[in-house]
Amino acid sequence: MSTCFLALNKTINEIAYEIDDYVCTHLNVHL
Repeated sequence: MSTCFLALNKTINEIAYEIDDYVCTHLNVHL
């Protein structure tokens, strides 16, 4: 169970990082 949770947590972190990167890029384009 903890392995599954860690894998899920890693996926969430990766998605959050991609969203953050996208938002930063999007904002920089419009600045």
